[in-house]
Amino acid sequence: MGAIRWLHVAALLGAVVLIALSGRPLAVQTATAIPVYEAVAAPAIYRGAAVDGTRVWFSTTEAFPGTGDTDWAEDIYERRPDGKVRLISTGGRNIGTTFLRGHGGKGPVWFATHETIPGTGDTDTASDIYERTNGNVLRLVSPGSADEPAQFLGASVDGKRLWFGTAEAIPRTGDTDYAYDIYQRTTHRAITLVSLGVSDIPATFVGASADGSRVWFRTDEAIPGTGDTDLTRDIYEATAGRVRLITPGTANLDAHFVAASAVGARVWFRTREALPGTGDTDQSHDIYEAKSGAIRITVRN
Repeated sequence: MGAIRWLHVAALLGAVVLIALSGRPLAVQTATAIPVYEAVAAPAIYRGAAVDGTRVWFSTTEAFPGTGDTDWAEDIYERRPDGKVRLISTGGRNIGTTFLRGHGGKGPVWFATHETIPGTGDTDTASDIYERTNGNVLRLVSPGSADEPAQFLGASVDGKRLWFGTAEAIPRTGDTDYAYDIYQRTTHRAITLVSLGVSDIPATFVGASADGSRVWFRTDEAIPGTGDTDLTRDIYEATAGRVRLITPGTANLDAHFVAASAVGARVWFRTREALPGTGDTDQSHDIYEAKSGAIRITVRN
């Protein structure tokens, strides 16, 4: 009999480690040795676990019997509460997959692959993001046909919103340029453009509120209708289909995202610009707080 392989989820008995994004727990690792499979030649790599520990995700190049995997590329598997193992990715064309994240509760698991998976609507060979629901439905998250890769950026705590970035102008979203933009995908399969730029200037995802209702990004583009008048880096907030400027400077000095409260009502940023009305009089890096359209200095250097 082959040796039983184990995933040691933590090094110390009883230790609990929270895996978090922006300070919010997404999954836990407990110090339990979890048997993943027996009598196989390929190693298994631990990828994550649900908050209650009932689901564990791992990857291996082994075609695990009874799961439908028929190739030797790296695939993602899930160990379920009843001890059964299910294939999260799809195996059959010897194209590997990358684990992105598993929802901490009973939500979906996300992975990326260059494989054009049949029946999903994918038509190119660029890296795309897929979602496997807890009910075993497989969906393409990042549609596109221009061979532009999609990058996973994050997901809301409840798993109902996911953000990805791509340089492809996805049809029917209002994107008209070929710069890197941020998109949102919901559980209703609706895709919306988060970064509303039109000038071929890329946007960068910097964070989101816990419920996903607010998304923050930075860009050098002065987005029309927001009051931005310079061409230096500013922070914007996207919510309910609208974009507003968080950093109101006009002195051509960059602003940098620092943090935000869990609900998103407060956003902190730093800049060397002495923002009018805040009492700042120098050009050192200071930290400001934006709340309900008001700006105040919180840390002065």
